[in-house]
Amino acid sequence: MAGLLAMTIGGIGSALETSGSAGVSNLGVGCIIVSVLAIILSVMINRNHVLMGWLIILCGILNFVFVSFFGILSGLLIVIAGGLALRK
Repeated sequence: MAGLLAMTIGGIGSALETSGSAGVSNLGVGCIIVSVLAIILSVMINRNHVLMGWLIILCGILNFVFVSFFGILSGLLIVIAGGLALRK
């Protein structure tokens, strides 16, 4: 959701011809890619739960870094999922 919101804001900025709007759209795409990667890693968690847990935590942190305030909820939930994977 945060990635789509960032892409929407970037699209509106591009329509209004503001500077830096393409960067916002690219960060939104990065957020979506990292979120999909977190889902893929959670499917493969039985192979090595410690490694996958740390990679999922990294995906959550990147989610927050890419879209900052908009990614708080999704990033936090992904980090919690990674922490639960480490606990197994």
